[in-house]
Amino acid sequence: MSRLRAMAVGVLTLAAIGGAAGCAADRFQQAVDNATASVRRQAGLARDEMAAILGEPGDRTGLVDRLNNALSRAPIDGTVFHTDLAADAVTIDVAFTERSQAGGGLSYENATVRLCVRLQGAVGPHASVDVANTACGPSLPTEDPDAGRVDRVVTWTP
Repeated sequence: MSRLRAMAVGVLTLAAIGGAAGCAADRFQQAVDNATASVRRQAGLARDEMAAILGEPGDRTGLVDRLNNALSRAPIDGTVFHTDLAADAVTIDVAFTERSQAGGGLSYENATVRLCVRLQGAVGPHASVDVANTACGPSLPTEDPDAGRVDRVVTWTP
């Protein structure tokens, strides 16, 4: 009887460990999904802010600085890692990094994601900005001082 009891305890223990591992994976994926939604929202805000600045009347003096400042502060919080100013267009590569937590009770999982996009738009009264995925620049650290180690690099989808 004790041998049967020991086997039953072993089976139950393995089932509990397997279930807990599955729950942890679900919590991690939920944290990734939450952080991904956040960085995509930030990229959308960056697109809108860049279009507004490119559409402002006046000369282009300080345009790149205005764009870099706008894309780097809250609520956008991007990290500009490349800028190109042509005669009538601006291209800016921006990284967005976000950390999210998911879980409940006494068990939580954290995930940090990074999204790198290229924002490209024409200067003028009817300015619009296109967003495309781009490779994250080598100058970007693999660890964000606020969000921690980047677990996943995700892509832009409108």
